[in-house]
Amino acid sequence: MRPDAPVQGDLIAGKYRVRSVLGRGRGTLVLADHTAFEQRVAIRIVTPSMSEPVEIAKFRREAKVLAKLGSEHVARILDVGLLIDGSSYLVRQYLEGKGLTDYIRERRMLPVDEAIGLILQATEAVAESHAYGVLVRELSPEHLFLAERSPGVRGGPRILKITDFGTAKLMRDARPNAPEDYTATTVLGLSPYASPEMLRRQRDVDLRTDIWSLAAILYEMLTGSAPFGKDPISLAVTISRDEPMRSAMSCCVNF
Repeated sequence: MRPDAPVQGDLIAGKYRVRSVLGRGRGTLVLADHTAFEQRVAIRIVTPSMSEPVEIAKFRREAKVLAKLGSEHVARILDVGLLIDGSSYLVRQYLEGKGLTDYIRERRMLPVDEAIGLILQATEAVAESHAYGVLVRELSPEHLFLAERSPGVRGGPRILKITDFGTAKLMRDARPNAPEDYTATTVLGLSPYASPEMLRRQRDVDLRTDIWSLAAILYEMLTGSAPFGKDPISLAVTISRDEPMRSAMSCCVNF
């Protein structure tokens, strides 16, 4: 594999053949095939140039914890390891379907029963994460995916899955007196779904921050807009101080 820039045809860890590069952000995300099992997978690669060695070690430790999650509403982590050049990689199942962000954009306001059904699926995944001591943090529609239960069958039933734990943090590392040690894959931005304590970078963030994000996502599914808007200039202030925006659904949905 070429350092820092995997391309189509590269072999990762001696067994994953790259089909295409899906994106670059928190590392490089590629679509690949397992050469022995003909299994399609998604791989996130974090190179040494993107972080310090201690952060790479923490990324791998958290990945091993996430690999224990068994909920059907989590994209399964299949493998995690270290490459010869010092890069860490994380392999998860490849999913066919549609991201929740695109689904909301197309549908605008979802029916109440559908929105609640979807958020309950996400809640199940978050609850299991908490049981293993993992805070998802900054959960957003971009991290949720409506996957085909039967890949290749269009129009069939879908299941909601969390596909990205890039901002996850072990709760034992979120103690009030713990040093700040966000991982290299953790790029904590100004998210419309972040809790006030996340925006303030408080050290006592706990599982309630994920509950806040779930409620914000449900609000958007029901109303077609984020509860505090998405203006990056005013977002931090409005989330910390203001009430959610009024909408056509306000008469029947209380937050």
